[in-house]
Amino acid sequence: RIIVTAVAPSVPSALMEQCALDARLVIPLGFPDGTERLLTRIKKGERFKDEWGEYCRFVSLLEGTVE
Repeated sequence: RIIVTAVAPSVPSALMEQCALDARLVIPLGFPDGTERLLTRIKKGERFKDEWGEYCRFVSLLEGTVE
């Protein structure tokens, strides 16, 4: 499981690359209208299944380096 505790405009590819089979990635996503909503992305084989949760409010995810 990967749980992100800051809002992002999209799911960072670096996090998706770390997901094993049946992994769950939970992240709050922000939209242009200012709303935020929890997304659970589940890895199924080579694809991901998205499940949308509640509307929420988080601080912004800061950009940084990816190693």
